[in-house]
Amino acid sequence: MDLLNERGQEVLRLADINNKKAIESQFSEINLQWRELVSGLEGRRDALEALSRHWEDLEAQWALIESRLIATEEKSKLIDTVVRSKQHLHDTVKVLEVSNNFSNTDKIIICLLKKSRAI
Repeated sequence: MDLLNERGQEVLRLADINNKKAIESQFSEINLQWRELVSGLEGRRDALEALSRHWEDLEAQWALIESRLIATEEKSKLIDTVVRSKQHLHDTVKVLEVSNNFSNTDKIIICLLKKSRAI
């Protein structure tokens, strides 16, 4: 764009008064279009950067939930589900409640994780 403006200044020095006004208006229009294009590209870049940061946050959350889910699965393997007494039943219920303490968002991600493993 700078080169175009330099060449335009050279042409303007050589142009007569009638052509000078037409050339100046064309250069003004071209510069305006160029600034609009650059502004649009910068806006798209900013949107992509924000999307990239959001994606990284989601991946980090996914990894955290996946590790929590794996830990919960490992804990659940150790739970004795054969009921021997009322106290044992209460203890087992408490352990299961603690190990299944996921938020709604976590549950959605776990569901997506299970679906992705099935694919």
